[in-house]
Amino acid sequence: MSFFCVGVALISAAASFQRVADASAPRGEPSWFVNATGSHFVTKYSDDLTTASFDSYLAGSGPSKFLLVNFYAPWCPHCQTFILEFESFARSANRTARTAVVDCVREENLCLRWNISLFPTIHAGRISDFQAQSTTVVDATLPALDDWAAANGVEIEPRGPTVDTASLAVPSAPEAHKTAHMWDAEEALAMFLHIAMAGGGDTQSRGALSNFTNAVCHSYPDASCRRSMCDLSKQLAGADAGGFAVLSSGATWTPCGRKSWDAYGKSFTPRCQGSLPGKRGYTCGLWTLFHVVVASAAGGRGPDILDSIRTAVLVLFDCAECRQEFEKIAYDRWAIVSDDDAMLWLWNAHNQVSDRLRLQEAQRGTGDPEWPKMAFPGHSLCPKCNSQRGQFESLPAAEAAGWNLAEVAAFLRRHYATAISGRAQTSFLQ
Repeated sequence: MSFFCVGVALISAAASFQRVADASAPRGEPSWFVNATGSHFVTKYSDDLTTASFDSYLAGSGPSKFLLVNFYAPWCPHCQTFILEFESFARSANRTARTAVVDCVREENLCLRWNISLFPTIHAGRISDFQAQSTTVVDATLPALDDWAAANGVEIEPRGPTVDTASLAVPSAPEAHKTAHMWDAEEALAMFLHIAMAGGGDTQSRGALSNFTNAVCHSYPDASCRRSMCDLSKQLAGADAGGFAVLSSGATWTPCGRKSWDAYGKSFTPRCQGSLPGKRGYTCGLWTLFHVVVASAAGGRGPDILDSIRTAVLVLFDCAECRQEFEKIAYDRWAIVSDDDAMLWLWNAHNQVSDRLRLQEAQRGTGDPEWPKMAFPGHSLCPKCNSQRGQFESLPAAEAAGWNLAEVAAFLRRHYATAISGRAQTSFLQ
């Protein structure tokens, strides 16, 4: 399935996503996690490297030849959009430099060897620099790649013009599901925990993860998940680096009372499945999880639970651009005093992220045509929530754009808490 990149001179087959057909365990990652992520980038102008091929690839290249390697994760939204820019650069620079990609879900050991902690990460230098592991990290943007090329004498062929984002129209909404699905939240929870615990467990990360699991422990609708999160939170709170390593192995603890992590090798439900491989999935499930936990908060716990979730994203989510953009969203912890305030802040943040990605995906030609980004909830889900369906950047602006915040809060509680209370259906897992 191919994308046409709007604004860069790429043919439609320049970059695409491919379903993972092989269910066997990858190098370093459990098979359930590979199956859950569900996609792998297929490139035309960049070489696809593995743990087994990496060193021989370097040995077969001239030591003075320039190379750029894009270390990515298929679930990472910025990776999905940046791959087209990277392919555009690869096509225009292929006379004087080589480019390659590494899937860090399939090739975890290779990415650990290169200390990859954020996605995407671009290493650049001569082949000899890679052999000595003394490369330069370049920002994952096309201008940054061009600047690096200019500084190192790498010739770049002309590319097409970019698109004026001001001309991009707000798309119409697809028919949405009436409620969220518990399995999407639970699947994303398992993936988030796996990624976070595989990250090494420094003091800040352990603290953020302990607070996050404590928030889920107090507010997740399913009792089995709550108990398992409470247990994990207590273990994390008292764990040193060695104890964290035992927990992160997955051998002594599983989420939500499941018999094995292998239960999470299933796909997301249709509510979180995109029409193209690599779209929605994990990030859709993660938003569902966050909304479920915050909307299920009671007794004034919402603000603290939201704060734990926000911190977990800023510390533990491995998409570099996502973290940076999320941190830019206005946040005043002490202005959020009620459970409804917490729900509305998260809803506002989600819409801001969607609007930013809407412009970005339309400009780069990387959006899902059947799930265009839009202000949420749409009219079909909540007719009373918005009379104008305008875009906005803050809660005060939301009211000016026609949003009825009381109706939005009531909708969020119905959509993410009341209507989905209960255990994820085992029939879906079979």
